Amino acid sequence: IFCLNGEWAVLMCLFWTFWHKAKLVVGGFSGPGWTDRLNLFFHPDAFVALTDFQKNWAQKNSIGVRVEKIPNGVDVLVFNPDVKPIKTNLPRPIFLCVAAFEKNKGIEKTIRAVAAAQKGSLLLIGLGSLENELSKLGRNLLPGRFKIEKVFEKRSSYYAACDVFTMTPISAESFGMVYLEAMAVGKPVVATDDAIRREIIEEAGLFVNPDNTREYTNALQLALEKNWGDKPRIQARKFSWEEVAKKYDQLFHNLTGL
Repeated sequence: IFCLNGEWAVLMCLFWTFWHKAKLVVGGFSGPGWTDRLNLFFHPDAFVALTDFQKNWAQKNSIGVRVEKIPNGVDVLVFNPDVKPIKTNLPRPIFLCVAAFEKNKGIEKTIRAVAAAQKGSLLLIGLGSLENELSKLGRNLLPGRFKIEKVFEKRSSYYAACDVFTMTPISAESFGMVYLEAMAVGKPVVATDDAIRREIIEEAGLFVNPDNTREYTNALQLALEKNWGDKPRIQARKFSWEEVAKKYDQLFHNLTGL
């Protein structure tokens, strides 16, 4: 069983795998914190960390648990630089943020940073409990330069329509597949300055303290001005699903001996 949920689901799977003499693999999608501390305490047959940072954290917070690093992936064929951009009718440049509308994503900080830039628009894609609050803030601070979309298909066209992608979550966030999607389409990224985001993005973006609005705004402007070349696309290709699948295949075969 490959369990991707919280500690209660892992506990139930643990009993099931014990009864059926199966193997239990737990994905560290919660990120460094109490949920994954408990998941490690349950001592699964393997724990999958998404980054080197998380792997080191998991090894320090467990005894005898097999920890493997396998990142999330991106379909580099679906998300590619030749995708036709969607028409947004927003003034350029366009900054794009794709995220759940929840507190841990820091979207209100992104709204304030784009508003301080004086020009350019912010396009938000997502759903969540803060939708009304973020919508009101965006309309007030970015009149005529703000839009929210609920998109579940053809996201690549929205990435293609932007000039810079940005998302600045809390540092406990385990990964961020949206970075991969944006980079695969060839877009530079502005993200939270922490070890996980730096590992994912490397030289394909800039890193900021999102609590510092001026620093965040300056990074957005610099990302627009810099010639990124093929760096975003090259970085994204390191996370192709083909390569990720090979690592999972190897892990499952090693655990089962099949």
